[in-house]
Amino acid sequence: MMGALPAIFAGNREQADDFIEQLKVYIRLNQLVPGMNSFIQRVALALTLIQGPLVAEWHKNVGEWIDGLTPNDDVPAVWDHFLDEFSTQFQDSQRSQRAMNELKALKMKWPLIDEYINDFEKLVRLAGCNDPSRHPYFFLFKSSCRLP
Repeated sequence: MMGALPAIFAGNREQADDFIEQLKVYIRLNQLVPGMNSFIQRVALALTLIQGPLVAEWHKNVGEWIDGLTPNDDVPAVWDHFLDEFSTQFQDSQRSQRAMNELKALKMKWPLIDEYINDFEKLVRLAGCNDPSRHPYFFLFKSSCRLP
């Protein structure tokens, strides 16, 4: 196996999306390793990285579901179902609102223009707007980027 395993996910909703993205990267990197093309094995791998009291009951239920599958059930829908269930259970439901609040409070500090632009674009994406120029707070971005 190549690369580092994702950090253990213990139930922190703010880390859920990052955990899944790191897990996908790890699987992508190791797709030629025997067993990694098995969707059941992918879920089993993910379960080894989901630990702690906040996730224990969910972990147990998903483990029992996987234990009940047969080799004929090893289809992409197994992985997709796992991702949907994980998202439903652990995704940060306040992420966009928190990003919107951070966006409202974002201030440029001279000379850190590049950092400000990166933060602005990241927060706009997290707030759910793909085109920063169409975002309601774009006027803040434009006005604060003017040089003195």
